[in-house]
Amino acid sequence: GASHLAPTREEAMEAVNEVARALRDQVGAVDGVEVVAIGWVRCTAEYDYSGRDRRLVGFRASTWGTARCAPGAVPRAVAVVTGCRGDIEGVSWLLEDDNPAHREVRRRAVAAARVAAEDFADAIGRPLGPLNDLADAGMLDSSQGVASLEMAFSTSAEVEMELDPEPVEITATVDARFTA
Repeated sequence: GASHLAPTREEAMEAVNEVARALRDQVGAVDGVEVVAIGWVRCTAEYDYSGRDRRLVGFRASTWGTARCAPGAVPRAVAVVTGCRGDIEGVSWLLEDDNPAHREVRRRAVAAARVAAEDFADAIGRPLGPLNDLADAGMLDSSQGVASLEMAFSTSAEVEMELDPEPVEITATVDARFTA
């Protein structure tokens, strides 16, 4: 994001728009950056309340956006943002939905569900029948589900930084119905 204080609303908006253009162009040109989106802009009056009356100091325009990039591009993208007079409010590390680790963890959860079902069937002295239903946890009786994996932290760097994401734990829980 970026913020600029100016005497007039127009000057503040022009200045922050200039920074937003530079952020979009220069961060977007970093190798490994997939998406740069400027999400919103705001302009508010700022006042000084130190005297008996409030006094208009100027107008502060702010803009905020996001960039999606490969992990190796983060240090360079951070350096470019700060070089464009932008601020870094946070870096989030996400594991892509198509990452093979998701599939492997889900496969293991299904195998564990089958073992648990076999244990239940053995406990009641019956063979395990066919699988009737299988879904992510909570989805068998629901029409909606939301899942996210995120690790976030904040930084206010002004130089290229080496950021090391901690390992992201991937979990999967499944609901399975077998006939016994």
